Amino acid sequence: MDCNEDKQLYLDEKVKVLNVTPTEHLKNKEEIELNKTLTVHLENKVKELHGNVRHITQLGMTWFAFFVTINYLTIGWLAKGLSSGSESINLLIICTVAGVFILQNGLGVVGIWKVRNTSKAGAAQVSTYENWLLSTYENWLRGTNSESHIEVLKRASIPANLYTCIALSLMIVLASLIVAWGIILFYYICK
Repeated sequence: MDCNEDKQLYLDEKVKVLNVTPTEHLKNKEEIELNKTLTVHLENKVKELHGNVRHITQLGMTWFAFFVTINYLTIGWLAKGLSSGSESINLLIICTVAGVFILQNGLGVVGIWKVRNTSKAGAAQVSTYENWLLSTYENWLRGTNSESHIEVLKRASIPANLYTCIALSLMIVLASLIVAWGIILFYYICK
């Protein structure tokens, strides 16, 4: 373990145990420097977590858009085969395609759920760090008539509830596609 890793672990531990306002109990220059270091560390951590949550959510949305499009195109291809009256679509091919899409959509539900949980956990962690930073900023801004700045800082910076609603909507769409593929599979088997 190198010096930077030791310093990082030390700072992480200090953040965990420091449940007082940052400028409270500062007795000497070393504590003030530690407070500044922790503040910079937390600001960087918040930026990093924001980027990670945004990136994970964006990847989930991109995956969803691509595979839902593929689902609809394939269902359209099968519907075209039905409407043309041709029996050129083999039952084995239909069972294989439907089975793959049912599995893929089921894994998609699990994946979107994981994206939701990761976003929610990241938002909680960011909120903890931001609350600590907010107490620092409140002390720094005290007496400067900056109440509006403090109110802005108190707002949640990661919309975890919005991400949860979006994730649930995506899971409903994927579940309905599983049902649609099941109906298609049932229709071709019973035909």
